Amino acid sequence: MATLLYGRDLVPLVIIAASVVMWSRRDTRFVWIFVALYILCIHVAIGLLFTSGVVQVLFGLKILSSVFVGLFIGCVANDTALLGWRTAYLLLLVSVVGIFVNYFVAYPWGGGEFSSAFGTVAMAKDWAMDGVRRLAGFARASYDAASVVGALMIVVLSYCNRFYLKSFAAALSLAAIFMTTTKGAAISGMVVVVVWLTYLLFASALVLRVALLIVAILSLAIPLGTVVLFPSSLSVGKSALLLSSFVERITYMWPMALKNVTESGSLIFGRGVGGIGVPQLFGEWWIHNAADNIFVYGYSVFGMASLVYVLCYVVTIIRSPTKSRHTLFAHLFSIFTFSYGITANVFEQPVLLSGLAASAILVLANRNRG
Repeated sequence: MATLLYGRDLVPLVIIAASVVMWSRRDTRFVWIFVALYILCIHVAIGLLFTSGVVQVLFGLKILSSVFVGLFIGCVANDTALLGWRTAYLLLLVSVVGIFVNYFVAYPWGGGEFSSAFGTVAMAKDWAMDGVRRLAGFARASYDAASVVGALMIVVLSYCNRFYLKSFAAALSLAAIFMTTTKGAAISGMVVVVVWLTYLLFASALVLRVALLIVAILSLAIPLGTVVLFPSSLSVGKSALLLSSFVERITYMWPMALKNVTESGSLIFGRGVGGIGVPQLFGEWWIHNAADNIFVYGYSVFGMASLVYVLCYVVTIIRSPTKSRHTLFAHLFSIFTFSYGITANVFEQPVLLSGLAASAILVLANRNRG
């Protein structure tokens, strides 16, 4: 199992090596991989300055390396589909069945662990919240399962030609995501379906653009607004079950993450790669913070540059050709990830991070061809 884990981690290195070869053959499609590598090197240097050591920064780099996978997919994808929608449909059905069966049967690998160079790693997280099992299906955790199902649903909605198949996929996906009890992903999935239906009803890309702008703004405004407006004395214990985790983010997680930046980082440069989230367990376990928000995590790692990156990304997506299927995919995937990222750590979910990178490259390439 550990060998498979290391093999997966080698994929970004293989991609970078392949990009060097293609670049030497004057294939300019892969230039964005070098741009991303250059940017990450800068933030790695900042991480070495503000965090506790090399291991922590390397683990942070390992997490962010999913970007290279997404960039590579965006570079090599053909003109009609990011992932053959039939393949995506099959994978979606397998994922959904895995979650449904998991409701009745506890898989034998649930709760299993193995040793790796980074310590003990869970094969699959077997856990419950307030007595309710959080189903992971064939994924490593319930939130991973929800992300995979959401991503595959968006591929089908974007590239499949048959409305009844897309509608069936959407219904199955939402049901499976609800069964994982991942509230943020469930809400985001519903948002995506509503936006998709509205887009079909009005046949206007303006629907997609407005929806993306709204969720992008909310992902920034909600953590900043709640930190300022809500009193720190707000009790998690007195809040409703559905809101308890959100209240915990308001009263502790987000304020402490921003405090870590001000006290052991830079307001301008953040804390660098490895400065927040799981990498802290390998050097700064006493101030570990999941930073369950796309802005809070991004600002902790990239500082003020995170605002520039998000702005460039959103502008790239909303300026994409209006009649391209890649445009639909990029908008729906971004809407799902940004809305989910309001209360979740999407940076540490490879399928979402790589999907964002692929979305940007797909629309850039399509716009250049247009």
